[in-house]
Amino acid sequence: MELWSFAARGPRPHSLRARRFGQLPGKVRGEPELIHTDSGVDPRAQVLPLGDGRVLLLVNRGGGLAELELVDPSAPRAHIVGQVRAADGYLLPSPSAAQLGFLVAQEDPERTAVWRLTDGPPGVEPLVRLPGAATGGVWLDTDADLLALNLTRPGQAVEGVLADLRRGSWQPLFSLSPSSDDRILLHHQRSKLLLVRSTSSGADRVGWVLLDGAGSVRFPDRLCPTHIPLTVDDGGQRVLLRRESGALSALDLYAPREDKLTALTLPPGRTGDRAHLNGKTVRVPFSSPARPPTLVTVSPSGSCSALPEEAGPELPPWASADLLRLGGGIEAVVYGGTKWRTCDHVVLALHHTEGELWRWEFHPLFQDLASVGVAVIAPNRRSDGGRWGGPDLAGVISLGHHLRSQRAGLPGPVLLGGGHGGRLALQAAGSTPGLWSACAALAPLLVEGDELARASAANTAPVLLVHGTGDELVPVDRARSLRHQLAGPALSGPALRYLEVDAGHDAVAAVSDGALREKVVAFCRGGLTPSPEVR
Repeated sequence: MELWSFAARGPRPHSLRARRFGQLPGKVRGEPELIHTDSGVDPRAQVLPLGDGRVLLLVNRGGGLAELELVDPSAPRAHIVGQVRAADGYLLPSPSAAQLGFLVAQEDPERTAVWRLTDGPPGVEPLVRLPGAATGGVWLDTDADLLALNLTRPGQAVEGVLADLRRGSWQPLFSLSPSSDDRILLHHQRSKLLLVRSTSSGADRVGWVLLDGAGSVRFPDRLCPTHIPLTVDDGGQRVLLRRESGALSALDLYAPREDKLTALTLPPGRTGDRAHLNGKTVRVPFSSPARPPTLVTVSPSGSCSALPEEAGPELPPWASADLLRLGGGIEAVVYGGTKWRTCDHVVLALHHTEGELWRWEFHPLFQDLASVGVAVIAPNRRSDGGRWGGPDLAGVISLGHHLRSQRAGLPGPVLLGGGHGGRLALQAAGSTPGLWSACAALAPLLVEGDELARASAANTAPVLLVHGTGDELVPVDRARSLRHQLAGPALSGPALRYLEVDAGHDAVAAVSDGALREKVVAFCRGGLTPSPEVR
């Protein structure tokens, strides 16, 4: 994996070797220089590049235990900073060199702790605990004492709070009404500019205020609900915003004091969550269906350039994609162009996270499928309220009928989904037998006492069921139980292949591993009967 940090002295790369992460599909890119030459890092780890070239890792060890590791390019192996009991958590960079960073750890649904991380004793140190689930993290000073977070307490709306890490206390900071969700998004130290989001008017709005006590929060009409602040220039005069539009994203520059919004020229694609703004020059991670993640620079003249491809043998281009409107508020990312109507196999891909949508970005699995002639249709649905997400069960079945009607005489679509999408795939396969040619469910969401096996009993298509032995969200025993129910003597169901892999939930649901991608592609290309690998 390759990381980029936008440190004060300029952007710099950090290269790490991941264990069992697989290669990019179909092509071999040049090997980057590695800063860690031990057995590699866990590809599921959260990563935080440090300004001196080191990298801080947050690794989920299972059983509610999180481990902090420090990777140093001059050391032969990673240094264990410490361990923390946490159900979930994320790393925050420090504005000060006095510590490595900070960990915001959700200890349980009703309590979040902020930990300081150092490379000397004690390594990990709890500073403050908050009653609820905290997200975000915006520094209000340069000494790493004042941290703004967004706190959701049980039965209450979201409010912005200020955690005083030196005193170990917290207090409300941004709340416009008891019933509104009020979030702190970004802060600029020098100008005291604070970017916020609020639903106090009944609609989701982005606004700004100066933390000098002289003015109130302003919500300019030029800013839309899909704007996400990425960064502010050194003088606090311009804010770089990402604007979401279905699968696509774009960049805008906003001048708060002038209330002026300027759209930047960028190819269709998806930008990252972090950026660097120097004057009017923007550097931001970027990806598109035919472009693996890279770093692009948008100059004041409007020109856009990406990092050059690595030198090496000439490689065939990545498969391109199209945006296809299918009616009923459905817009799909399509690999295969118009050939999806005539090719032997077409995959209907369902997103692994409920409420999320497929983005106009590089997808290794879709590239693998396209490279062997399998078309991919990854649908998003826009609700009547304008919110984008994935289709529900009725929408999936409706799409299946539509695709089947456009492919007379050809096999039905292959259902492919992980997590939430995996559950939807199994439900759709059981609800409409004969409509689908196969169903691949990767780490599907399963609950205790699940009736999913009964709902899937009518399915007639081959099934691939994959689960991770390290799944921290859905215990593997539930997948084993589902496998036995689906393949039991009481059911005269279809061919079933069940695989267990050494991975967590997200890695399986998103098909991060190259070896797993190969198995999924082979299944989608023609289905597989049970094999000796079935457990």
